Amino acid sequence: MEVLEKMQKIRDRALCAAQSSRAFRLWQKGFKLLRFPLYTAFQRPRKGTPDLMTRFPVKMSDQNDDSSDSDVILKTRRKTQRPPMYKVLLLNDDYTPMEFVVHILERFFGLNHAQAFEIMLTVHKKGLAVVGVFSHEIAETKVTQVMDFARRHEHPLQCTMEKE
Repeated sequence: MEVLEKMQKIRDRALCAAQSSRAFRLWQKGFKLLRFPLYTAFQRPRKGTPDLMTRFPVKMSDQNDDSSDSDVILKTRRKTQRPPMYKVLLLNDDYTPMEFVVHILERFFGLNHAQAFEIMLTVHKKGLAVVGVFSHEIAETKVTQVMDFARRHEHPLQCTMEKE
């Protein structure tokens, strides 16, 4: 309880110091000109209620259009798109031991032993296999980690990525 009280005192002191500054007083005057109480700027809107920008729309007074007095500036938001996904591919070679490939799949891709063994056999039989599908940065990191680990252990294992 003492910690909470100390934190509240620190917050109150900071708020008092901020309110005594010239910038805060000018800012406060600006809010009074907008004709809504200052405390509404610090309240979070409840679920289902619009935020301050939609509660107090900005009127377009620059236009001399007599047809309507309630023109409102609307902002359009771009829809966010999912990032492009990339497949991480493991390529077969004749020199890398199967146990090493299983170890890499378990260590860097979080697969259990059975899944890693199955992917390793697919790589061995078909020449390549998709290990996982990730965003660009994650796929690039995983490819780099696998290649570095294979080089450190002197294996010619190849790992690549391609767009899905």
